Amino acid sequence: MREKRILMTRTLMIVASLTLALSPLMAADFQCTAANVAAGETWTETGEYNSSLTITIFDSARELEPIVTPGTSVTRTKTVKITGVGSGSGKIESVEVTYSSASVAAVVGKTYAVTVNGNHVDVDYAPPTTGTPSTAELAYVAGDNSHFGQFRAINKIFGGQTFSPNEGTRHINKNDAEELVNSSDDVSVESIDINFNEVLANGNGSFDVTVKLKSNMKSNSKSTDEQPNATPFTGQLTMDLGGRFELNPSTCRPTHVVLNGSNTMEATKSAKGNAGKGRDKMTVSGSGLTHISHTYTFPSAP
Repeated sequence: MREKRILMTRTLMIVASLTLALSPLMAADFQCTAANVAAGETWTETGEYNSSLTITIFDSARELEPIVTPGTSVTRTKTVKITGVGSGSGKIESVEVTYSSASVAAVVGKTYAVTVNGNHVDVDYAPPTTGTPSTAELAYVAGDNSHFGQFRAINKIFGGQTFSPNEGTRHINKNDAEELVNSSDDVSVESIDINFNEVLANGNGSFDVTVKLKSNMKSNSKSTDEQPNATPFTGQLTMDLGGRFELNPSTCRPTHVVLNGSNTMEATKSAKGNAGKGRDKMTVSGSGLTHISHTYTFPSAP
């Protein structure tokens, strides 16, 4: 009997020791405090976007070399201050944006007032900058600040929620998904999956993200075409991206986002030439890569 007690005691001690040894390695849950956006909130955002696409056109009557389209590369660091929030929607409606660096040099060192009305973006200088923005400035600033729904979407998806390791978010509706990824008006979110990974050393939560974006393309046939009533150019561009998303639990604001993936284009286009010669249509295909990275810095609480 004494030997059994000793054996049980040793077994309990071993189990207790293993529990203590493994407890620091056990992944922790992550809870995010809900926080609505408010006028006066500021942050600094450093980001870059790079995208490439090589297009191949197949026409049975001709051999055509692949077309490497000019790559898109945008970088910038900006400080943003919220100046207006919708009373009913809780959505950012206007901001002041100051660029400290950008791939378009004309905007560097200038402050802009940006207001979004539906799908329309108004851009003008804001103090201390004076004068009238150039066409290049207007295009760049409007494109870079056309969607302000990201923080609202984050709050709706993550705010007040608790996540365990390898647990995914609840269903994300289409509107929240498109606000979350800041998709443009002609790009739709086909699918999105977000799974909690771990609590980082700084206390922020790390989430794995996969997202599929699609943009439909269509062009009208012209009267100058040899076959003016031929099928117009139709197709779609898809982007399959995956990466990481980091979130501050106390502010419900992002700290870092990085996505990488592939671009694929599949389309058909009417080809010039007489019918019956195997040139009624041509196929257009494309492939490339996309890289997106954003880092957000918010001022420390006083």
